[in-house]
Amino acid sequence: METSLPVTKAMGPPRPCAIATLMLSDDELPGVQTLLYSIKAHLPSTEKGNSKSLKLKNKQTPLFYYPPEIIVFIASTISKSARETLDTFSTRYIEIHTTHYSLGKFHIFSQQVYNQIVFIDLNCLVQKDISHLCFIENNDEKERGNNIQNNGFITAPNLKLGDGFDSNVMVVKPSIHIFNDIMTQVNTKVGNIVTNSNSFLNQYFQSAWMNLAIESRLDSKYNTQVNDDMEDDSIVDMNQVMIWNYNNNNEIDVRVQWWKVTARSTQNNHHRILQLYNKWYTKSKVFQENYKEQQQLLQKSKQDTINKLKLKQKQNSSKRQAPPNEGKRKQKENYNAFYKRFKELRKEGKSSSDAMSIARSEHGIDEEEKNESNSAQAQVARMFGF
Repeated sequence: METSLPVTKAMGPPRPCAIATLMLSDDELPGVQTLLYSIKAHLPSTEKGNSKSLKLKNKQTPLFYYPPEIIVFIASTISKSARETLDTFSTRYIEIHTTHYSLGKFHIFSQQVYNQIVFIDLNCLVQKDISHLCFIENNDEKERGNNIQNNGFITAPNLKLGDGFDSNVMVVKPSIHIFNDIMTQVNTKVGNIVTNSNSFLNQYFQSAWMNLAIESRLDSKYNTQVNDDMEDDSIVDMNQVMIWNYNNNNEIDVRVQWWKVTARSTQNNHHRILQLYNKWYTKSKVFQENYKEQQQLLQKSKQDTINKLKLKQKQNSSKRQAPPNEGKRKQKENYNAFYKRFKELRKEGKSSSDAMSIARSEHGIDEEEKNESNSAQAQVARMFGF
């Protein structure tokens, strides 16, 4: 069994915690995009000096807040264009070699590079900051943290399963031992296929779940299931919900792109919750377009800087390699020859004035000085009495 998975896109080393989802076909992109943006938009600001305010706002969040990664487990068949879209919303995506949703979900247990992973199904929508789920072993959440360490996961109950739980939202302590054991049991199933990951995980973790105190489980506000029972506005307080789970709603199935909900005449909670999904999908599209524009401007700015540096280097190189002025060089050589000739004439017994006159004549010194005296600079100097 694999102990790690190939990371096909990453930005830096893994952080201690990640919020993850699963995408096995391009058809699921609208749902994944909407979910990821709803997570991203609600994460606390990481600006300098903001850590203390995070502590005061949510006592489950440590003083030195280190934001979780947003990761996506993707099938190897996901297209290049879909991966480019994921770049906008995620920290990294991890390629897995399966197109079966149940098997794909099990891979979250294999990622031991993370201390904790908060898994959210793509049919969900985050309504508030959930980053504190990465730190639930702290403070008043110590008991839940111990259960994650001991049992490998915690989650919220599934009201339709009686004593069972719902695996569409889970806080997981990755363990290669659990992953290998799950995959071994999966391979013993008829046809080697588990048709329902939730049913399988309920069987696999049945003992751990039944022994888990009710107060140690995730509250239902982290997995509020959208269904027709919500026609009555008194059923659920929308302001308390952290995560909406649309898996039990027939009107939204993002896996086949039915994310656009037909408007109804009534304005009850159920209708508003369905509209909420459309609202966040639209927001994610706007964010994507703005991100593209920012990246293009950033790339242009980088290229402009590179071009300026190249031009400056070229100019500096030209200055260093430029040959000396040919006229001045010849003039210097002529004067050197003139002095040499002057010394020879003196040795021959010529007087200083005669030697100077002959040497100047032979080397054209008089002519050069005459030309210089007629230059524009010399004329201007004479005008000022120099």
